[in-house]
Amino acid sequence: MSRVDAECGCWFDRGELVMCPAHAEANRKLNGADARYMHACRDCLWLGAFDRFDLYWCPQLGFTGSPMPTLIARYGNGPSEYLTYNYRLVGSDPRHAVFAEALRLARIAGLET
Repeated sequence: MSRVDAECGCWFDRGELVMCPAHAEANRKLNGADARYMHACRDCLWLGAFDRFDLYWCPQLGFTGSPMPTLIARYGNGPSEYLTYNYRLVGSDPRHAVFAEALRLARIAGLET
């Protein structure tokens, strides 16, 4: 175990970030009450949870400045513990089940463009 920030109390336990109460509350306010993992992007919208993932819709812009939303499936608190996928490419492939669920939730929320 190594501490991330001795002042706030966040620390790592076997590679998993354990948030201090203040950061856990901030994460709940930013991402939703049921978000399991820290996700600090203020542009992303929390869609819900599926299996072991927290699901997000990121309304980012592409290189040309046109909308290019991305689905995000976070599976841990580490900076690289997430998967992304272009929502337009989600199909019936069973390997895409987590992204199919994210897209379903985004459609319910009226986010698909």
